[in-house]
This record gives sequence, structure tokens and C-alpha cells, in this order.
Amino acid sequence: MAGPWTFTLLCGLLAAALIQATLSPTAVLILGPKVIKEKLTQELKDHNATSILQQLPLLSAMREKPAGGIPVLGSLVNTVLKHIIWLKVITANILQLQVKPSANDQELLVKIPLDMVAGFNTPLVKTIVEFHMTTEAQAIVRMDTSA
Repeated sequence: MAGPWTFTLLCGLLAAALIQATLSPTAVLILGPKVIKEKLTQELKDHNATSILQQLPLLSAMREKPAGGIPVLGSLVNTVLKHIIWLKVITANILQLQVKPSANDQELLVKIPLDMVAGFNTPLVKTIVEFHMTTEAQAIVRMDTSA
């Protein structure tokens, strides 16, 4: 339902938190994936990335771009979205980061697994309905050795 937009929003916010952790290409090549993983994990903690995840404007992001795909299903999803009055990430955890070098050792693939519980409320339901989401943000870190 909100998979691609939620994932895009998560990646953008996590990337914004990571941008401040700048490393030179030479340092990346010397340090290796283990040290990079530790530093990225620390930067995510220092920049309170889980708090950023909890502040995501999920409902407005989903309403901005209505569901497409199968017309009947898209119409149903859009109708349901009109009746949701509140949608928020309640808890978020960043699980163990994975950093792996590429085959040519010029890139690092960073996988950031996310475990979140989101909740929503509608006028029809008196309580908050919670659902559990597990997703993964991926980034490719390229080393520019021409500088």
C-alpha cells in the first residue's frame, strides 16, 4: 500500500542523517567495511535516526501520491486513506547494519534493516490499529579516486 513511498521517504531521511558523516575515499579504502559499519552505526545513533523515523509524515506522503496499479485495488486503497485521520510510526529500530564491498572494491553496499511499528486511527475504530513493518534501506557508497 505505502511501500514505495514509505521506503523512499525513509531512504531520504536516513541519507540526510548520514550526509554529515563525510569520509574521504582514501580513508574508506584504508578503513574497510568493519570500521565503516561501526562509524555509520554511531552516526545514526548520534543523529537520532530512530526519532527521525518516528516523525515521518506518512499520511500526507501517502495522500500526495494516490495508489495506482490495479484500478480496483488502487481505488479501494484511496477510499480507505480518505477515512484515516492519523498515521504515524510509533516505534522504530535500526537493526544490525551490513556493509559489504563490491566485486571491484570501488563501492560499498550499505544495508540498513529497519523494524517499525506504525499505527493509524479512523473515525470507525475507537482504538489505534497497529501494524508491524520490516524493511531495508540500501545505499551504495562510491569512492571517487579522481580527486
